[in-house]
Amino acid sequence: MIDKVVMHGISELLAIEPAWWLLWERCSRRTPFQSPGWLLPWYRAFRPGEPVAFAFWHSGRLVGIAPFYATHETDGFHLQSFGSAVSDFLDMLVEPGWEDLVAEAFAAALAAETRKDALFAPLDFKQTAQAAPVRAQAVPTPASRPGANLDIRV
Repeated sequence: MIDKVVMHGISELLAIEPAWWLLWERCSRRTPFQSPGWLLPWYRAFRPGEPVAFAFWHSGRLVGIAPFYATHETDGFHLQSFGSAVSDFLDMLVEPGWEDLVAEAFAAALAAETRKDALFAPLDFKQTAQAAPVRAQAVPTPASRPGANLDIRV
């Protein structure tokens, strides 16, 4: 069982920074661009929009995190990854062995968040690798899967 938490403020992300560092250390395929040491200062420096971060927990341990920010554009509400434009690698950070469950939980949480706010929520994955776990459940999404009503921009 995975518990999903959606955070809407930088203070919430700062509160889980120690758990984020522990998750980052457990991930063998991590990059510096997925660490809180890169992404939190990036957000403080640029403040491009409101944080909308998805945290995934199992038995009190953080097993995945997907930090985004939201902007209001002329065509709707957009979500983009923390680190956009200046990072070499963007993706959610997921503990090895949890990729499938976290990807499914991410798709469900994203769809629920979109329905809750009744907003059109395009996602910008232009800077993510084709095989990135963040794309696993979201790109493409058949109509029968959670998140199918989302506009994914790749």
